[in-house]
Amino acid sequence: MSSRAKFGLVLVLGSLALVGCVKPKFKKGFMLVYPTQTGAVKVRYQHSDGEWRTGAVPPGSSTELGADGGVFAPGLLRLAAWSNPKGVEVRLGLGAEVWDSQQAASLPSVTPASGPSIATLVPASDSGWVVAYRTTSDTVALLRRAGGTTASLNLAPLEHNENVTGRPSVAVGGEELLLVWSTTSGIYVGRADATAQLPQWQVSEVDLEDVPLGNSVRYGPPQVAPAVTWDGAKFLFALTRKSQCTGHDCLNHEQLFLYEDKGSASWQLASSRSTLLNTLTLDIATDGTTVMLVSASYSKRAAYAIDEGSWTQLNAEAIFGGALRPNTDIGLVGILGSGG
Repeated sequence: MSSRAKFGLVLVLGSLALVGCVKPKFKKGFMLVYPTQTGAVKVRYQHSDGEWRTGAVPPGSSTELGADGGVFAPGLLRLAAWSNPKGVEVRLGLGAEVWDSQQAASLPSVTPASGPSIATLVPASDSGWVVAYRTTSDTVALLRRAGGTTASLNLAPLEHNENVTGRPSVAVGGEELLLVWSTTSGIYVGRADATAQLPQWQVSEVDLEDVPLGNSVRYGPPQVAPAVTWDGAKFLFALTRKSQCTGHDCLNHEQLFLYEDKGSASWQLASSRSTLLNTLTLDIATDGTTVMLVSASYSKRAAYAIDEGSWTQLNAEAIFGGALRPNTDIGLVGILGSGG
């Protein structure tokens, strides 16, 4: 195992030594990662008292494209990832307060044109992860770290990997790897074995028009690329669409949609609500109980919690805790607690 790969294990073992033989308990919650106006990566996290606090800035972080984060069960070891014209960088951290001064990975293989989307692999003891991003050729690129080795996955067999718009989104559920991306012609979902050396992809298109919207208003194509997460039992993805209507009594608005994976290339609309106009970035996560979504337009931000289909608008200003660099991708991470 390389010294970089050992970093996370050293941190974990050191922390356990501090508490003797007592098994630590980690609270559920969320972590938000985004670029500030200066391009540094800001880390915000939910403290055990429920309040949002600012974590340490990952050393050397600088991005004009976007950032994301990850967490290894049960919640102690974190990841921060960001992209710039030089490539994608990933760092390990102990919670949100201590980040490795060395890169866990610096991967300039294909030039990024979007922020990264990162998901952790199982088992957590391997400290493995997978990162997806859009390249300057408007294709999806995928990087995976497993067994102490980081490599680009060959996506040549991936259908519809062209004219990609926005940031692709990746999630891992058990041993299944799910990749969601949008193109100028539609939204596509790719499924593969997350542990396979050469993943075999099953690609399907999401037919939004077949999803009942519950009213007579028609909606246009997605405003931003979909964001996907795993809630412990199924995949969820979210996107926004603008209403398309005319007439003096028509009120144009933007709607946020949440879809559930029903298997066999089938997705079902779970719920929706109105949101910011002109959404530029969006992400979704769950702590095992609550689904949370964060989004931003050029000058405004929004945050929502969903419990059993009921939406609650949250204080986005308190969650972000500062200004976001416009036109960059943001990352939301759910932390599944271990009790207590």
